[in-house]
Amino acid sequence: MADNILGVALLVIGIRVRIGNQNARQAGRGDFGYCRCPAAADDQISRRDSQRHVQICLDPIRFARARKPALRQPGPRFLQIAFSDLVENLRFAIIDDHKGFYPYALKYDWVTAAGYDEKGRLAGFNLTDNQAIDPEQYNENCMWVDGGLDLLPPVKFERPQGVEGEWLIRDRYGMVDLSFKPVSMGRIDLNMLVLKVDYYGPFGYVSGTIKDSSGNARDFDRYFGMGEQKYVRG
Repeated sequence: MADNILGVALLVIGIRVRIGNQNARQAGRGDFGYCRCPAAADDQISRRDSQRHVQICLDPIRFARARKPALRQPGPRFLQIAFSDLVENLRFAIIDDHKGFYPYALKYDWVTAAGYDEKGRLAGFNLTDNQAIDPEQYNENCMWVDGGLDLLPPVKFERPQGVEGEWLIRDRYGMVDLSFKPVSMGRIDLNMLVLKVDYYGPFGYVSGTIKDSSGNARDFDRYFGMGEQKYVRG
């Protein structure tokens, strides 16, 4: 069981960058009228360096690129040495690096978690349901285990008890079957006519299973993580 309370700080450190500009728009010309999504190349890069790389078409003229690594020992070397005995099983970070040309109304669901298993291996995942035109081929979903990477299919989020209740995350192929239980809720509610933000960002615990590309199931028992339900207009 990975019950890593200090994972809060490590997840918060995760870099989330979003840049919308004319250069991004021009670079997106290609497969979907304008948007070019070289999935095969991205998948090859992902498997080579164990970081999820993907370009996602959000509509015919808008796209985003994402890079998502899980790092075992982030931070300066002197901090790794100073805290090595104290936090040996807590030294990790998930980086969520985005850039793109986003639509006027942006919405998505997201959850991520990571921790060390009973064998000392870093395991985690990133799961998103966003506005991708073709999520079967272009999505950000992946699982990291001990420096390796497995690509995952599209998922859907269900919240039968509302956003503050249990979240259910599943796919149509039986590979992902997780539940996320929020324990601390972040909230932004802003409405300024043309600008609107309706955001929930809870921390909590994830339990369930994910199958890798070989069909082997990995259990996640109360792994600490974060989720988002976001709508932004502006």
